Amino acid sequence: YKLLQIPFYLGLFLGIEIDKNAPIKRFKELLWQKKILNSEIDSDTAQKEQVFLKLLKEKQQNNSFYFNDHVNSKILKEFQTQGILSYKDGFGYWIVHDIYEDLALEKIINTEFLQRDSDNTFLNTIKQYSPKYKVVLLNWLAESINDRNSAVIAFIEDNIKGRYRDWE
Repeated sequence: YKLLQIPFYLGLFLGIEIDKNAPIKRFKELLWQKKILNSEIDSDTAQKEQVFLKLLKEKQQNNSFYFNDHVNSKILKEFQTQGILSYKDGFGYWIVHDIYEDLALEKIINTEFLQRDSDNTFLNTIKQYSPKYKVVLLNWLAESINDRNSAVIAFIEDNIKGRYRDWE
């Protein structure tokens, strides 16, 4: 795993009980469960996930580094305690490590792909997001191809070929 060449990610990997030969996708699922869904306070894990995904989606749509506290501040404080978010007066919250943002964006992309009305709607939605979103999207597409996801492969064959200028 190229991801594990970075000491921070290697430390996370070693801290999760997982078969060391498991696919990277399994590592990401367990990391999401352990870091994002794990609750040390009395918050609902589904609500934590919803808050985190909502923040990330808005962050990408606004193409900004910081975001403000306009959601459940109790959950944001918990993310801060867990080392997922940090806060700076006058600026707002930011995500401490890219892996958490990448995991959230993969979930957003997967949901948008599965719930798309049409392929064109999905492609037009992609255009409104930040460059970071597009990088994660390309990684998601590559992983989906590697997993032999027939829906994603068909989408690529039907839509991406000949439209590479939209991705520049």
